[in-house]
Amino acid sequence: MDRPQHWLEWVINTVGDVELKSLRASVTRGRLYGEEPWVIETAHWLGLAFTLRVRGRPGKGTYR
Repeated sequence: MDRPQHWLEWVINTVGDVELKSLRASVTRGRLYGEEPWVIETAHWLGLAFTLRVRGRPGKGTYR
């Protein structure tokens, strides 16, 4: 398979803050990486919905 025409520029480009945050969430939580609608649908389909929730115990006042 041939490399894309501008593959080196694509590899070297820096990642934006939003994309970096998403990548980190994917790595630390085992969360799927991709566009949000796809992530949500696929996580539910695969039984990985827990990776979409915030970690830890719910805050006070959540269950009233």
